Amino acid sequence: LVEKPPTLSLEESLKMERSAQRRRQIIGCAFVERFNPLIRRLYESKKLPNSNAHYVFERIFPFPNQPWYQDNTKSGGPLLDLGIHDFDLLNWIVGRKPEIVKVRENDGIFTSELDFGNCLSATIISGWSRDGKVKNSISFNDVELDAEPLDRERYPTAYKSEINSFVDYILWETKNYPLIGEGIAALDIAIKIKKELTACLG
Repeated sequence: LVEKPPTLSLEESLKMERSAQRRRQIIGCAFVERFNPLIRRLYESKKLPNSNAHYVFERIFPFPNQPWYQDNTKSGGPLLDLGIHDFDLLNWIVGRKPEIVKVRENDGIFTSELDFGNCLSATIISGWSRDGKVKNSISFNDVELDAEPLDRERYPTAYKSEINSFVDYILWETKNYPLIGEGIAALDIAIKIKKELTACLG
């Protein structure tokens, strides 16, 4: 069980995946938001639409104090620390790869507009705020699901569920556990967004 993303580059993640396949090993990717109790309930009750909807994910947390996090060459920055949770959630909910429509960055806050086809689109807002702002919410079709109260519930509920589900996957081959391939898919979106931003700035 590895953290998200598996690595900071697609090449390294794909190398890890190939190595595991040769050794017949299973690598799970720790996308804990899939085990967020509210998200899990909505997903399992099929109340999260995969067509004819617009999602807005907003995940903003204070700028980290740790020097390691502040170094984007080590942490990957907010897109790979925060935004990648939402790229994975959407891949999981929708089951299709998105087209990147528009990206922008303003003072460390990244806004990504994605189109998944079949009349489904998403706005992902993620970043580290320097003024201490915290925002953690999900909405679809203008109905907001405020995730903030779930922060308290998440410990230990979500992490315990995540680990138990990984063990169940290994022992009983249960479904719906994010493996390294899904980590690579979310990483691919984040890297494409970073490239789009670099091209715009260049």
